[in-house]
Amino acid sequence: MVETVNDAQAAKDFLLQTPDAIDAFDDKYGQGSANAILNGTYSTPAELEASIAEREAAQNEPSGFLENATDMVQGVFAGAEAAINETAQTFNSLNMKIEEATGMGRIVWDDSDCRLVSFGSERN
Repeated sequence: MVETVNDAQAAKDFLLQTPDAIDAFDDKYGQGSANAILNGTYSTPAELEASIAEREAAQNEPSGFLENATDMVQGVFAGAEAAINETAQTFNSLNMKIEEATGMGRIVWDDSDCRLVSFGSERN
């Protein structure tokens, strides 16, 4: 069982003065404790357990589940929109290459609404 750091500032001062003691500090106070002390993010084991239990309880509440489901749906639609936009940009680039290679008029692709406008002419 690991011990709890009672004075974080004293522990930080000790670690800054004795960097070789970081491994021993982690052995005594738990893996990552030295890093947490130096970064000012140290929490006691009891605080960590309480925080984990609080997050798990929030996930089990209907509102937490609904928020996660909403985020996933929004992510799916955002990904689909990005894929469509990237496909339109690819077609636009490909059409410019074809025009350069063949000297033909090109298909004009309007990126703002992603629809075919015309072949070889400007949009009205």
